Amino acid sequence: MLRSMRMPSLVLGATLCLAQGPKDWKPALAPGESLGLGGAREGINVYGEATRPHPLGFVAKLVWLRMQGTEWEARGFRARCTGSLDGLACSNPKGHGRVDLGKALREGCDLGFLVWARASVADWSQESGEGSARLRLEEGFRSFLGRRLPAGDGPPVLGLEWVGQGTLLQGSVREILDWMLEPAQEGLAQQARRYFGNLTQDPIGDWWVAAGASVGMGETGTWVCGSNGSTYALLHLPRTLPKTEAVARFKSLLSLK
Repeated sequence: MLRSMRMPSLVLGATLCLAQGPKDWKPALAPGESLGLGGAREGINVYGEATRPHPLGFVAKLVWLRMQGTEWEARGFRARCTGSLDGLACSNPKGHGRVDLGKALREGCDLGFLVWARASVADWSQESGEGSARLRLEEGFRSFLGRRLPAGDGPPVLGLEWVGQGTLLQGSVREILDWMLEPAQEGLAQQARRYFGNLTQDPIGDWWVAAGASVGMGETGTWVCGSNGSTYALLHLPRTLPKTEAVARFKSLLSLK
């Protein structure tokens, strides 16, 4: 309690900030940075340019994690990333080697996710028809597609834009937090903790934190997101940073050790 008297209650974790922090508290954001905090009971607080859309980047993999991650893991999906596939380049041109879902998430392997996403869409088409497969894909990404999906009767041929490269999928800090707090995403924090581990603690619980690129629309950036199980925090940085630096910035803003 002595510590919370000296500083805003965010030092006790984002959950306490939402529940009892001062209404006029604002994080010390640099120009172009945006931050959001959200919980099912507390609602969402956003700071900075939190309604400005950015390329979905790394966050697209979290959408696939919710849509298909459980099935991919149950089926033992693996991929061998050499850095390129059918002329498409992965985030690491040298490749990520053999990846499972956890490694692909942690290392941002675009090609691993693309191979598995294509397999899932092919299964949907075979099971219930191409029209139904298209609807399923649209529904999964409805929060981030806008009107950018080309017209067609069946699912598009999936390229790297469906796993986070380019500008097809876009979202603001506010929109992504809204998606994270939808009832359908209730298990996201628990899933992500399995793959990203427990990074730090606050009085509410253990945090996991993940970071990845956001590139497109003539801009470069970095997403950092995390949760202690009850609260999500999402940060967008207007520059590309190594994961260690991006996570350090996230922890500094939230006063996490």
